[in-house]
Amino acid sequence: PNYPLVYIKVDGSFDPKKKINRREAKIVGEITKNFLKNGVTIDQLGIIAPYRGQVAEIKRLVPKNVTVDTIDRFQGSDREVIIVSLAEGPTISKKGFNDARRLNVAITRAKKKLVVVTNPYLKGNNILNDYLRYLDKHAKIIDLTDTRKKLGGTKEVIIVAEALAQSAKFIPKVSVMEHGGELNKSLCLLCNELVTEDGIQCPFC
Repeated sequence: PNYPLVYIKVDGSFDPKKKINRREAKIVGEITKNFLKNGVTIDQLGIIAPYRGQVAEIKRLVPKNVTVDTIDRFQGSDREVIIVSLAEGPTISKKGFNDARRLNVAITRAKKKLVVVTNPYLKGNNILNDYLRYLDKHAKIIDLTDTRKKLGGTKEVIIVAEALAQSAKFIPKVSVMEHGGELNKSLCLLCNELVTEDGIQCPFC
C-alpha cells in the first residue's frame, strides 16, 4: 500500500463508565466497510480496541465475521490490515493502551497497513501522547475535524479506505456520507481531496 501507516484524527469523547468512544467506533465501522468494498477480505482485516465496551460497540457497526477484539485476545495474531481504535479522549484512562507493552503489541499486528483512529488531543505526558507525536511525523494524517470545517461544519465526512491496489493514481469511485445520505462526489483514496463525479484520476495525485 502507498501509505502503510495512517493516522485518523477524530474528535470523539470517551465514556469512562461504559468504556466506549462512539464517534471513534462509527469511523472505524465506515473505514472497515470501505476496506471490504475495495478488495480487502475479511480474513485480511482485524480491529483492535483496548476495552470490551469499545469492542462490543465496533462489532455492532461492522460485518459480523470481521475480527474485533482487545489486544490481550489478539496477541499472537496478525492481519494484512489492522485498525486500532485507541478509544481515549481527551481524558486518558489508566488502563487501555496507556501502557508501552500493550501499545507495542497493538501496533505490531499489521503486516501491510496500520490505521490508528483516535482523538488527537489527549491530556498528559504519557506513552500515548509520545506515540501521537510519532504519528504526526511519520504517518499519513487524515484530520476529519479539519475536513468537516472545510465543508461547512455540518457535513459529517467519513473517510474511505484506500484500496490495496497496484496503481497509485487510478481509484474506484467512492461515496462521501452525509448523515446517512450520499453526496454526489468522491474522495481520492490517496490524498482525501474531492474529485469529479466520474473522474477516476485525482488531479492532486
